[in-house]
Amino acid sequence: MELARRGITISSCSQFYQTAPVPASDQPWYVNAVIAVETGLDASALLKLLHDLESDFGRIRGIRNESRILDLDLLAYGDEIHAGDMDLPHPRLHGRLFVLHPLCDIAPDWMHPILRKSARQLLAECADKSKISVIKE
Repeated sequence: MELARRGITISSCSQFYQTAPVPASDQPWYVNAVIAVETGLDASALLKLLHDLESDFGRIRGIRNESRILDLDLLAYGDEIHAGDMDLPHPRLHGRLFVLHPLCDIAPDWMHPILRKSARQLLAECADKSKISVIKE
């Protein structure tokens, strides 16, 4: 896998989910998953690596929420909190089923460092009612 080639160890991976685009649009449905990684990089360097990887796969950042070939987000980095150029935890993760379902696959007890709720609690309270389904192997 490309992350391993760049020195990132994947310690766990969720199931893959097919989800409608958010916000709703005529874009194709997406495939979403969440991974936990181990790295010696700090959060900023890891985010840069993810953006570089997106570019290497042909992503061109343009219009917000446009269809994209690859979208790698840094959802959280331990219990670190950052605001500004890099927002951690991701400011919308708690309101998105396509993030919370796979997050609960690998870390249901992960605690949001600002909201002080577990991933499981965030999923139970999530107002997002968009369509999501597990992709069977």
